[in-house]
Amino acid sequence: MDLFSLGLYLLDTREAKEITLEKAEIDLRIRRRVLESFEQGEFNITDASEVQIRGFLRNYSRYLGLDDDRIVLLYEAALQNANRRGRGRVRPAKPPNESRRQEKPATASRRAVITQEQPETERKGRGKRRTRQERRELREKRASQELNLTELSASPTNPMMTPTEFPAFTDRPASRPRRDITDTDPALPRVTYSEKSDNRRLLNFLNTLAILVIALAAIGVIIFVGVQLIQPPQDNQPEGILGQLPDQPTFSLVPTLGFAPTPGPTLPVDTLGIAQQYDGEGVAVTIRAQQRTWLRVTTDGNEQINRLVLPEEILEYRSQSVITVTASNAEALVMIYNGQPQGIFGGRG
Repeated sequence: MDLFSLGLYLLDTREAKEITLEKAEIDLRIRRRVLESFEQGEFNITDASEVQIRGFLRNYSRYLGLDDDRIVLLYEAALQNANRRGRGRVRPAKPPNESRRQEKPATASRRAVITQEQPETERKGRGKRRTRQERRELREKRASQELNLTELSASPTNPMMTPTEFPAFTDRPASRPRRDITDTDPALPRVTYSEKSDNRRLLNFLNTLAILVIALAAIGVIIFVGVQLIQPPQDNQPEGILGQLPDQPTFSLVPTLGFAPTPGPTLPVDTLGIAQQYDGEGVAVTIRAQQRTWLRVTTDGNEQINRLVLPEEILEYRSQSVITVTASNAEALVMIYNGQPQGIFGGRG
């Protein structure tokens, strides 16, 4: 396959896919004149090197859906054949030098006699050389066609062209009617974005989503902290008491009150801040907490309370025979037992 047939093959492939040169120029970013030169069989681009020409040809072949490696091999083979033919041709004789001195009359006459005897033999010798040259070119042309037919034979891995399709490109005349190209898009799908751009788009989406989630979480934390700061504390007790309490409450046993004194009148105790109405039956205990303490009270063996008591909290219990009071901070308790105020039962802790 020569360079003209290779360009014709590229042109037919592009027109079969209904791709215009303007579209190919935009997609490949290769100038239109370069693509037109390829399709016309002119692969000698003046402002491009041989490496750039092969790169353009490889990209254009891949864009048309052809095997770029095989197209480059065909281009190299056709280029070698063209160079070989150029070396085998007989170069034209150089024009005589005009500055040559005029010969003497005797020498010129002798040369005229010799030239009159040579025309017939020179014509015969030149005719033989031309015949041999033509035979040599004919043999090279046939050998190149057989080589191209072998290279273009269909293979299981790369069925690009069958041998029967090859003569259609080599025997085609240079001037042929151009095929009209419709304005419709190609039937084959175009691949304008690579996998790298798709991965980049997915990565940008994930980054944006992560930033949005982090921003929402930060806003939620700020709102939660602000609400906690705005709400008033439920426990307004001094911090000193909270710091003095142990992690695990320790109970100090308060003496069991089990005697039954004679009933007496109601004694309001202003100094203690509590009062008790005792009617003389059973056992009655009124408790006021001056500080925070852990308190446990049982009446006749039944547990009535077992929790943390806040300051200024007043508790009153009655039983038939026995009331047991246990506190982690006995100094914090003020008690009235059967209408009688009691002293401090123990110390702190």
